Amino acid sequence: MQTRIPGLLAAALCFAWIVPNAAAASVVCERLRDRLADVSTIIGENPEINSYASAIAQQNLELRKARQDQKRLRCLTSAVVVVRPDGGSDCGDLSEALDRMEANKDILVAKLEEIRSGGAQSRDARARLTSALEANRCSAQTDGTFGGDVEEAERVPYLDTLAEPYQVSRNSLEALPDQPAALPTGNIRTLCVRTCDGGFFPISSSTSAMNFAHDAGLCQQMCPNTETELYFHAPAVSETSEMISAVSGRPYRDLPNAFAYRNRTAGDNPQCGCDL
Repeated sequence: MQTRIPGLLAAALCFAWIVPNAAAASVVCERLRDRLADVSTIIGENPEINSYASAIAQQNLELRKARQDQKRLRCLTSAVVVVRPDGGSDCGDLSEALDRMEANKDILVAKLEEIRSGGAQSRDARARLTSALEANRCSAQTDGTFGGDVEEAERVPYLDTLAEPYQVSRNSLEALPDQPAALPTGNIRTLCVRTCDGGFFPISSSTSAMNFAHDAGLCQQMCPNTETELYFHAPAVSETSEMISAVSGRPYRDLPNAFAYRNRTAGDNPQCGCDL
């Protein structure tokens, strides 16, 4: 698919002029927008995206298991270090394994971001087409057919599991604190999930992906001694098993301890609870 990019670049240059006639300008803008849509389609068709997204989700699961082992062995709370006959320690091995997994996850995320952005060639194509749209004042046109800026928003890892219109652009995620958040069309609800037993409770009934970090912080504060994970879903989704992890992009039903809380009795695991 990448062989189509040079032709698109050439097309962008062909259309990058100021067109005096309004009707001709509309035709040029329509063609430029079609080219921009083609570039975005080429980027979105890369089969590596799903492979890397799945690898990241799997790495997140392995990280969670390792952190649960740390808690089980009291590696982070006990002052006593148990040394094996070979001179090593389970806690030390876990710490090293976590470091390796975090480093591997960083590599996977960086590669996924590179693929999602389409690489240098497609970024150049997008930039040239966007410049051509601006040069021809396409975004300033208000005719009913071609009005408005239609620049394709970058896709955000894990958030593109949401159906339209619940997706959000990367620009809204990276907005400065003093800037108003660009909310997705429609609402997103967030829920705090305990990974130890799958128990959950609502955090925000109407929010956007820009506030995920804030909601995840509230979730952890309400369950200070328990590992938690933030999940979200659109209001139209009524099935709890269909809510999506804001960390891994996987549905709740894939959580190893999904719905395990239903079989718990009060007080049987004091380390698996929240201050509600």
